[in-house]
Amino acid sequence: MCSECSHSLKSLLKPLCGICGRPIDVFYAKETRCADCRMNPPQYDTAVSAVKLCERAKVLVHKFKYRGSFGAGKAIVSVMRDSGILDNISADFLVPVPLAFSERGKRGFNQTEYLAKMISGKSGIPQYNVLRKNRKTNRQTSLNRQQRLKNLKGAFETKKGCKIRGKRVLIIDDVYTTGATANACAAALKKECPASIGVLTFARTP
Repeated sequence: MCSECSHSLKSLLKPLCGICGRPIDVFYAKETRCADCRMNPPQYDTAVSAVKLCERAKVLVHKFKYRGSFGAGKAIVSVMRDSGILDNISADFLVPVPLAFSERGKRGFNQTEYLAKMISGKSGIPQYNVLRKNRKTNRQTSLNRQQRLKNLKGAFETKKGCKIRGKRVLIIDDVYTTGATANACAAALKKECPASIGVLTFARTP
């Protein structure tokens, strides 16, 4: 990445919600959760993202995800490393968000597995592809929050012989938008009784 693009990627403005990582306005000094997480706690425990989803972050993700640019994938992990977010992760397993068989066949690869592999190499935390997507879903980009939740409900499940009971698992994804994907994956993982479920993404909508 050139210096101009690199400098255009900014971290999310603090304070952040202690659960979903969303920037919040704090009216009470002791409140660390956003209104959404207070009213509808997610299935995961915490979520963190390296940068705010701006136009250049979108271009980077699009080149990686839909045009197969592994150079863009490496740049994404470099940005995550430089942000310091990888220094603070603590987990037993990195769990990438899966694609349906037909989606993976069309794209040729799963971008979250690639990210998880690179993060695993830098952190020493093993990658564990324990989730499976049991059906093809509509693309999330054109859907609102409620439609996204409905679209992904029950779409993920753990593979037979899953061994995460009592383990700390960290879901890996490229972008956190409404949290629907993270929530659906966490709901499936929760059935196996892990010790904790975290979410780590490159970018997040502000």
